[in-house]
Amino acid sequence: MELLILCAWLAACAIQDARQRQISNWLTIGVIVLALVYLLITGRTWLGAEATEGGWALLFSLALTLPGYWLGKLGGGDLKLLAALALASDRSVLLGTFIGAGLALLIWFLIRQKNFTLKNHGLTSADIHTNINQSNKYPFAPFLFTGFVLFMLAFHLS
Repeated sequence: MELLILCAWLAACAIQDARQRQISNWLTIGVIVLALVYLLITGRTWLGAEATEGGWALLFSLALTLPGYWLGKLGGGDLKLLAALALASDRSVLLGTFIGAGLALLIWFLIRQKNFTLKNHGLTSADIHTNINQSNKYPFAPFLFTGFVLFMLAFHLS
């Protein structure tokens, strides 16, 4: 049941990030607070790991995301989302999700590049970049959701 709730939360974050290019603080900081309270009361993470494992996972999430945030490649919502996931799970789930997200992102870029070059030969640069205010950063939460699902299917549900 906990896994299903975590999956639904990640799906909500992914949908919001894909539509709005940002994730609400209610979704990220709210889960960080809930995960911390749960961790302090029970001494375990939401998925059942020891509290120290949740702390290590949090440090790993910060080590993975802060450089991308400082370089402008990741948004603050992505950083907070991975911190919340870390506090609710453990290092293996966090790293598996991050690696799965990287693979999903790579596959997305390969498919997108192939389809874009084949279908859009008649467009000029001005046609493609009509919305100057839109961020050129891709929403990362959908890829994190995909990575989480792939990791859970491969390693936790087998």
